[in-house]
Amino acid sequence: MYNNLIKFFILFVFIISFYVVSQNISLNKKNNNMLRVLNSEKLQILNGCGIQGKARFLTKKLRKKGFDVLMTGNYSNFNLPYSLLIVRKNKTDILKDLQEELNIDKVFFLKDSSLYDYTILIGKDK
Repeated sequence: MYNNLIKFFILFVFIISFYVVSQNISLNKKNNNMLRVLNSEKLQILNGCGIQGKARFLTKKLRKKGFDVLMTGNYSNFNLPYSLLIVRKNKTDILKDLQEELNIDKVFFLKDSSLYDYTILIGKDK
């Protein structure tokens, strides 16, 4: 009887271990979204191309990927020829991720007292 109980216990532990490992693997496959949320840099997205809804669309896309977009709106004009990524406060933790996700190669570093760590200006190239 104890033999069967021990076998059952070992089988139970094995099944639970397999389940936990498989859950960890599936969590790692989600583009590290949870890691981004835990290290959430604050993003601002401004429409500088004039296409209605472009900033809102980009906001939804980035939020699905785990980015923390705090503000979406319009830039001071709609004549930006290309998109820009402004990095503030020397926060470069997610810079590469943003560049890859948005396909933006023009990056400017600006030190100021802004609430946002990154500002994305959408230009006519997007």
